[in-house]
Amino acid sequence: MLEYPGVPEELAGTRPMCRVVYLLLRHNGATTLQALQELRVGGRASLCRALSDLEELDLVVKRPEPTDDRQNHFVLREQLQEERYYATV
Repeated sequence: MLEYPGVPEELAGTRPMCRVVYLLLRHNGATTLQALQELRVGGRASLCRALSDLEELDLVVKRPEPTDDRQNHFVLREQLQEERYYATV
């Protein structure tokens, strides 16, 4: 199986979008679905599936956006304690 630098082994068999979203979150810190859509890396449905898969694997946590409770931030579990928590893409 192919190895992906910077991607945990548990993501090796997942959708390619999961790996893309994981790397974006790892590089940029927490972000919203809207911010990911603005990057034009994939459609809303594809991004939602990837985020859901990452949540199921317990790699990503969904948190309410501090200034607008209609949105959520998605953050890697490993970054929860870091100050990059509310960085944006």
